[in-house]
Amino acid sequence: MTYRIDIPGVGVGTAENGATESTLNLIARLLQTSITDRQRFQNAAQNAFKQVKYNSDEAAGAMGAMAAAINQSSNSISQGTTRVNRNISELFETSSQTSN
Repeated sequence: MTYRIDIPGVGVGTAENGATESTLNLIARLLQTSITDRQRFQNAAQNAFKQVKYNSDEAAGAMGAMAAAINQSSNSISQGTTRVNRNISELFETSSQTSN
């Protein structure tokens, strides 16, 4: 289609092969769909990142609990080793005293 265009300060001209109203409406609908799809994608991405953060926080908490348990076990082993070494030393001393 050919359209007559009046541009203030420039003048009147014509536009060849202009879109019909139905074509412009279709383009507008497609653009709106693209915007809506992009918003859906952004919302989905935000929700996914929120879930990743939640899972990361949960994992960090679990790892902290595991670290505390390992630390407690390490302390218990250390104390046990100290007691065993002390008992061995006492046995050697007792054995030495009995031998003499």
